[in-house]
Amino acid sequence: MPTVDTARYSELIKHLLRIDQHIMFVGVSGVGKTKRIQSLLDIQDESIETFTINFSAGTGAAAVQDVIESHYEKKAKNKYKPRKAKKKAIAFIDDFNMPRKEKYFAQPPIEIIRQVMDHGFWYHRKELKPNIIQNLELITAMGEPGGGRTDITPRIISNFHMLNYTQPNESVMKTIYGTILDYKFNGFYDDIKQLTEPLVLATIQIFNTVKASFMPTPQLCHYQFNMRDISKVFLGLFKANKGFYDTGEQMIKLWGHEIQRVFQDRLNETEGYYDHQTRFRGILDEALV
Repeated sequence: MPTVDTARYSELIKHLLRIDQHIMFVGVSGVGKTKRIQSLLDIQDESIETFTINFSAGTGAAAVQDVIESHYEKKAKNKYKPRKAKKKAIAFIDDFNMPRKEKYFAQPPIEIIRQVMDHGFWYHRKELKPNIIQNLELITAMGEPGGGRTDITPRIISNFHMLNYTQPNESVMKTIYGTILDYKFNGFYDDIKQLTEPLVLATIQIFNTVKASFMPTPQLCHYQFNMRDISKVFLGLFKANKGFYDTGEQMIKLWGHEIQRVFQDRLNETEGYYDHQTRFRGILDEALV
């Protein structure tokens, strides 16, 4: 559902695209950067070519060059324009800071993007002639360095209009997930309908506590929790059938199962007799009080 933040970002993106600005979104994982950008690209008019490139640690410069050129057609004198005589092309590059650094600490996929932004061309790999890439606009999204993501050179950042995509506050999260549960519980009995607010508040409380209590380390790199985990809990609840769940107690048990599936099952570290799963069950018991 739309929020103040999503409406604000949507208008900013629309305005920046109208004036042909390159855009870089930075924010933690799970806040909806990719979904927001893709939804706006889907509604672009037919005169604009849009496509997505997903970067990973193993992405190479040649692959980036090939993908972008596949959405272009060659004109006279090695000039490339968007195919089908479209006005311009918009490339969305997700996980922009994922490519690993090579021996001399450069990131070839990012450097070739910088070259085309700074100079308007890159070289044909066999003929060593400049391929002039025209009417290309870039939107990128990336998370904070860490967990496989790296810091990128300021030379590429200087080409972008940077926007920080913030995580929704608790009030917004209550509104989002409360609306989802209200819709789901609409056909259930009253004692289940009354659980909407308590379940939302308890889920957010557990998420905040787990995120603060179980920090990622090199050995526990999977201890990274974001809003996708909250969504997974409510996705499990959304599959509940009112023919099987007719009391509040049954729904609470289902919620407890989903909470443990999403959070507890990832906590595999043991600290003597006091392992992380035991600590989590204490957190869950406090939320149920």
